[in-house]
This record gives sequence, C-alpha cells and structure tokens, in this order.
Amino acid sequence: MHEQPKTVRELMQMTNRGDVPNVQYALRKLMQLGFVTKSGSARKGVFYAGTAEGMRVCEDYARLREKLLLKGAQGLPGFVAGAGALRDQLEVLERLYESITREVTTFHRRSLGLSAKSGAGDHD
Repeated sequence: MHEQPKTVRELMQMTNRGDVPNVQYALRKLMQLGFVTKSGSARKGVFYAGTAEGMRVCEDYARLREKLLLKGAQGLPGFVAGAGALRDQLEVLERLYESITREVTTFHRRSLGLSAKSGAGDHD
C-alpha cells in the first residue's frame, strides 16, 4: 500500500484472499484504528491507503518478524541453504505459472474467436 491507494480487489490480489466481506471488515477495523484511510466513491472507485501511523506499525511488525524468523531459522540445521534452493525453485515455478496463464488467456480468447485487438464485447 506504500506506492498509491489500492482498491479492495487490488488488496485481495496482493494478500491472496478471495473473500470480499472479510477484507472489507478488516479494512473497517484498520480505519477505526487510524491505520488506513478511505477515499473516492462507489461511482468513481473506492481506494484505501495506509496512514503514516499504519505504515509505521507495518514496518515495525515486518522488522520484528524478520528478526525472529532469521533467529529461528539459524537454529535449524541446513535450513538456510535449503531455503535458498527452495527460493530458486519457487522463482522458476512463478515464471512457469505466469507463462501458462498467458497461454491459457490466449487460448481462451482464440476459442471465443477474439483477436488480441478485438474487445471483450466483440464476441456477442
């Protein structure tokens, strides 16, 4: 949320959540605490942004979490080396996922008889 205000959908994508009511509930609670602000309207779009206090709390939490995770990982034999290999594998998997997603999207558009330049409404 640091760069610019986000919509509920963008926040759901960033947090890998699919439950709109729970995300909206959490946003209301964060607004009550003064950690998030809401702007816009239903007509033009509703956006949420972190306040200075909210960003400070998140950054403090991230630093503490990193410190404790690194401390815990050091106590596990071979974990750090294994985590590096796993990170590399996850990056390969992410690239594969993105490639397949593009391929499926292209296939789906072709199956509907749409070209890359035609709009979504052209298949009616």
